[in-house]
Amino acid sequence: MFSYLTNYNQIKVVVSISFFKFRKGKKWWAFKNVPAARTLLKNNPELTFAKFMGSGAGRGFSVRPDFNVYCLLLVFKDDKENKQKLLSNAAYQLYANESKAQWNVMMQPIGAHGYWDKQQPFATGVTELQTNQQVGVITRASIKKKLMWQFWKFVPEVSKQIGQNQEVIFSKGIGEAPLIEQATFSIWPNQDAIKKFAYQGKNHAEAVKKTRQLNWYSEELFARFAIVETFGSNESFQ
Repeated sequence: MFSYLTNYNQIKVVVSISFFKFRKGKKWWAFKNVPAARTLLKNNPELTFAKFMGSGAGRGFSVRPDFNVYCLLLVFKDDKENKQKLLSNAAYQLYANESKAQWNVMMQPIGAHGYWDKQQPFATGVTELQTNQQVGVITRASIKKKLMWQFWKFVPEVSKQIGQNQEVIFSKGIGEAPLIEQATFSIWPNQDAIKKFAYQGKNHAEAVKKTRQLNWYSEELFARFAIVETFGSNESFQ
């Protein structure tokens, strides 16, 4: 667990991402209550954007679901009480009360390009990072159905490379729907580590090239975040 003391007054929005892990006997409960959690997120004036998602078995995009782990992504209008709003959120409480472990990350957006459901939920608010401040990354895509087989033939190699990267502090595949709605959340020690992976990773560079050539996605998004605080235990999710 670590924390950075940051001036929240400089931020337009604050983003939280939470992971819930379930025991084997609770997997069916977790799966069947996903619609209930999503309903609880609707029409919430405290939120500007929210997603409740499942997860993949790997550390990145994965065709195989992980029915033990679920993910809640929230974007708040900043008013210095975002941590309390997360913990009191009805969808959060529903899954926290039944799960055996939770891990939560509070973040400030640094910058983003692309869209999620025709929205850009991560307004820029951080002008500079503290020294060695860790950086979170969300990479998300809606895959065109007619190109799914090409995508899944190639992209798992990129996810494998992320999992083997010694600088990645945390990485987990998440998504709203198997096969076609995929995302990855990862944490890196600094921005230089992200740039090194992006420009020196052979499979990653090839994936970017393939994306441009084949136009795999109907929608995509890449967003970076300054990690402000984590609480809970991420050991259960590695």
